[in-house]
Amino acid sequence: MAIVFLAALCIVASRITLPSESAPSYRQESEECTSPECQEAGILKNATNESHERPVLQSALFFQGCIDEEARETQGLHPLKNLLSSLGGWPMANPDWTSDGYHWQTQIANIRRILGIRPID
Repeated sequence: MAIVFLAALCIVASRITLPSESAPSYRQESEECTSPECQEAGILKNATNESHERPVLQSALFFQGCIDEEARETQGLHPLKNLLSSLGGWPMANPDWTSDGYHWQTQIANIRRILGIRPID
């Protein structure tokens, strides 16, 4: 479920429209966008070059993957399909899926490992 949420979030993030130069939140003298959307995008674009907390770095990497249209178009759904396959498949998306050898506890552990979610931080 988290994977689907992240994929949907990526689609939404790629469609965010930042204010134009004529918007009130755009400073003409410094050619800088000051809207909350621009500030958040700026933080996420530059977070890998600065020392930020781990969640900010992870968000930045995810954001950069979302805004890289060329990579998204080239790779298509293959990364998501590969991830789902490595996690034991997704029964709703694969009519040939069987529960033989499937343990949800193992899948949850793998998801937590891949996403870097630690129970105690």
